[in-house]
Amino acid sequence: MALVLFFVPEPEKGLQEIVRVAKRGAVVGSYVWDIFGGGFPTEPIVEELRALGIESVRPPRADVSPIPALKNLWSAAGLSDIATRTIEVERSFESFDDLWSSARGAASLATVFDAMTPAELKKLKTAVRNRMPSEANGEIRLRARANAITGVK
Repeated sequence: MALVLFFVPEPEKGLQEIVRVAKRGAVVGSYVWDIFGGGFPTEPIVEELRALGIESVRPPRADVSPIPALKNLWSAAGLSDIATRTIEVERSFESFDDLWSSARGAASLATVFDAMTPAELKKLKTAVRNRMPSEANGEIRLRARANAITGVK
């Protein structure tokens, strides 16, 4: 379950169903963005929204993203040999405009952007642009972090 678990309304039931259909000895795994640990790929934009007093939309069950919550789910599902790790990734954008275009395509941010006035959106865009370190060629690199878990049926 790659980047899905926190969109499942009842992750406990979803995981139970996966365990039910898995063969004995099968490895059941998932990873989710580290929402509360600042690992979401668009975290710099989310931080600037917070600075403006605007909360962005989180996945419906973001509460399952911390490693302790994942461990509790896997244990409750009866899985053994539970192992966790953090996955760090980096994404490159050709320019700030490339980054901003990508952010506008993210459903959670698009909803927030669409609700903002043009002046608010301009202020946000300027704040984000000012905080983004870029290479000499204008390239921007963002890091993200996901929490991963596996367990054996």
